[in-house]
Amino acid sequence: MSIRHSKVLLAALSSKPSNRRRPYRRSLSTTPPPKRITVRNFSLVDYPGETIQILSDIAVTDQLGGEYFIDFLDKECLDIGPFMIFGLMRDEMTPNCRGGTIENNLVTVINAVGLESFLRMRFRYTAPKLKHALFPFRLSRHYALNAYSDGFELHSSAKEKHARRFANKLNDWLSHANFQLSSNGNDLVVSMISEILDNSRHANPSGDDGEWAIAGFMSASTDKNGNELFTCHLAIVTIGLTIGETIARCQDKKITEKVQAYSGKHVGASNKYSESTLMTLCALIDGVSCDGTESDNDVGGCGMSRLVDTLQMLGTSTIMEKEPKITVLSGNSCIRLMPPYNKMTSDMVQAPGSKFQAFNEQGDLSCPPDAQYVYDLPYRFPGTIVTLRFTIQQQEMMQVLETGLERTS
Repeated sequence: MSIRHSKVLLAALSSKPSNRRRPYRRSLSTTPPPKRITVRNFSLVDYPGETIQILSDIAVTDQLGGEYFIDFLDKECLDIGPFMIFGLMRDEMTPNCRGGTIENNLVTVINAVGLESFLRMRFRYTAPKLKHALFPFRLSRHYALNAYSDGFELHSSAKEKHARRFANKLNDWLSHANFQLSSNGNDLVVSMISEILDNSRHANPSGDDGEWAIAGFMSASTDKNGNELFTCHLAIVTIGLTIGETIARCQDKKITEKVQAYSGKHVGASNKYSESTLMTLCALIDGVSCDGTESDNDVGGCGMSRLVDTLQMLGTSTIMEKEPKITVLSGNSCIRLMPPYNKMTSDMVQAPGSKFQAFNEQGDLSCPPDAQYVYDLPYRFPGTIVTLRFTIQQQEMMQVLETGLERTS
């Protein structure tokens, strides 16, 4: 490759919106005191716009050339995804960041998940006495090294290996609530993660296996009634083409017509949505894939609906703030699967045999999506981030046992 993906990432996040002046290197004679960047509410699940702004500020400040500090002020880790993006950025950043402050609880999670060297951060801290247990799913990173045409088996083996590793870890997490995945549930999780990781192959413009990273953790706590809650975090980052760009390359006429019909109908709706964002939403519909799965009846193109269904099976909650939440960020597009739009639906008329989320009260793809949940960001991410959070509650899961779960005691 002529350019590393991580350098593409740093360049994209430091590029200016229309109202930003071009970054420049200050002369030594006018160098101001080192800048301090404040990082608060660092979560793409909860604050996607603010978080991508922080990452952009870091990238721009790094290009200015002077020393700077980064202060992480959150008391706990709200989302592992932004730290993974920051780690990818660090591959191409200068050594101008001179340190900063960070909460001990954050350091504990970073160390447990295996992000310390990835982030190129050294900590001076006293490990806090955690009130509740922490269960990490340690970072795995796949580099874009082998040509896909020559390395399919390597790629297939890598993605399935880590998909099974996550399924095993999920079973470990579930065991603390006295549940386990059934055989069908295990296969569903492996298939779901494998397909999401496989998107890195489609997203890589250089034609090799693609670059991706995956990590997560579960933390235990108790509610006001003393019941145990297990909050699970997972993030998958791929670098390369965006979802909209890969869908635009699809050669299947049926799929391109479906996508163009949807995006063409809503792209002019109060200028709220770009064509790329509407294409990204279309890609969440079962069977819509750059591989053309509608014409060859392949099983692909269902990764997102499987993910949403799995989270509903594992994390159904009557507590609104504990409901499963997913953020998909690709290019400038941001899609938030959260209440009231965190479940997939089926419609035998609009999408025969397919599951989808229309992001409107009508549940109708012919109506525009809610702009609070489907929108454009001012900064472009060169690839795709899927980051999520859900809570396992033993009492609630007892009431919603499905074929994907079994009791262990």
